[in-house]
Amino acid sequence: MIKKLHPPSRKIEAENGMLELHKVFPEQEADENSQVIFSTREIQGHYISIEDCEKNPEIDTVSFIIIQPRKILTSQPHLYPTHHRGVTLHGQCRPETPEDFAFLKRLRKTSRVEILKIERANKTKSEPQRKSSYVKITKRPKT
Repeated sequence: MIKKLHPPSRKIEAENGMLELHKVFPEQEADENSQVIFSTREIQGHYISIEDCEKNPEIDTVSFIIIQPRKILTSQPHLYPTHHRGVTLHGQCRPETPEDFAFLKRLRKTSRVEILKIERANKTKSEPQRKSSYVKITKRPKT
């Protein structure tokens, strides 16, 4: 039986969340190596959006997970024992200033773009182009 090795996970506390996001995204944008997804629920059971946190002073944290597809190896790690498996980063951040909220929104927007690029590249590489199964129905010609 092959033992599955999962990449280590590191939880980021809300007090350090903004600092950690700035470390991972120094250019303040997602790229092909790192993306972030917000409002991931975590263990609190709430899907709090960036806008919810910005509008409501009682809500002070937003959850997130950082995805690094080039670093994390999740399938068949036994075949690549020397491969750097990376670390899954997840947790919460506590945005406080308008600049913090703008940074998070920019990360969200650029992450979407990068994730779609990866998805499109994977789709075109792995799936052959198929002819449409849609058949156009036309009226019979009058005879």
